[in-house]
Amino acid sequence: MPFIALAILGGTLYQANQQRQAANAARDEASRASSIAAQQMQAQVAAQQQQADIARRTLDVQIARNAEEKSRLEAEAKKAADEIDAERRKMGEAEAARLKSLRRSGSRSLLSEARLNPELGLGGDNAMLGAGVSY
Repeated sequence: MPFIALAILGGTLYQANQQRQAANAARDEASRASSIAAQQMQAQVAAQQQQADIARRTLDVQIARNAEEKSRLEAEAKKAADEIDAERRKMGEAEAARLKSLRRSGSRSLLSEARLNPELGLGGDNAMLGAGVSY
């Protein structure tokens, strides 16, 4: 009988040892699977972070291009507006000079083209009437 009890005890110890080894193997496998899953997650997060960085840089470049384009267009618009204002001013000055000429000179504009200013008379080399005429 002691031999049977010893055999049963040995069998029980053997089964307990096998179960312990199976539990340890399962725990190790679960740990490896968890580690692999964590590494895969980290790789995905790194890839997503890289994509986000690329998108951010692309957006920054587009914003800079848009700002340059906007400033260029604003400069062109300002230049065009300045040209229009200058043309308008020039036309206004010409019209004012024409009206002034009509008010002041009357028929004097028909007298002589040698006159620089009709109110002051002849100027320059032709100080006397007929001085440049030869007979």
